[in-house]
Amino acid sequence: MEFPLAEIREILESFEREGEILSFLEKQRQTIESRLAQLHQAAQSLDAVIQAEKDVRNMIRNIDLEIREKEVEPMEIAGLRWKGRYADTGSAFQKLGKLAGRHIAGKAMNLYYDMEYKEEDAEIESCFQVRQGTTESGKFSVRTLPGGSCVSILHKGPYDQLSRAYAALFDYVQKKGYQCLSPIREIYLKGPGLIFKGNPANYLTEIQMLVAEKKETVE
Repeated sequence: MEFPLAEIREILESFEREGEILSFLEKQRQTIESRLAQLHQAAQSLDAVIQAEKDVRNMIRNIDLEIREKEVEPMEIAGLRWKGRYADTGSAFQKLGKLAGRHIAGKAMNLYYDMEYKEEDAEIESCFQVRQGTTESGKFSVRTLPGGSCVSILHKGPYDQLSRAYAALFDYVQKKGYQCLSPIREIYLKGPGLIFKGNPANYLTEIQMLVAEKKETVE
């Protein structure tokens, strides 16, 4: 029945008949049901991580680094919005990971609200996709990130080489005559893992820019 030894000792010392320990049995039943729910959530989180890792491995095998146009679906995210240097991203994700914990259901992502590179004081929102029904805790926000049409590119390699992928995307958007919508999304498909840092040469990052057709001005 999964009773801890301390409670078994208390029962044996304080009671003589099974009918007298009904409250202990009911409490233990509730404890086990709560643990089952927690284990079920843990299993779902593991399933999501396992599937995501399999998807990334498949992407790496078939990577072509071409710019693509596609539709992205809305998603529920938990986020922390902050200002600072791009290099501070790791600590932001570490903080958010501890706060959002068991609600996380997808990869880490940064939303960049500046449409140009800023060495200092960049406006960033660090996010994780979370399960439907996740509520705000007062320490992080939960909202629906809109979907839409986007241009995207997969970048394989260290984060300090992402500028080349950005240059290619901005050039593509300009040639197509699109309007780039803020924020720009950086999705970290493969990076430093939960246990091992990994090889930066194998990091895989998707950059997404939501776009719209430019409206013609009427004079």
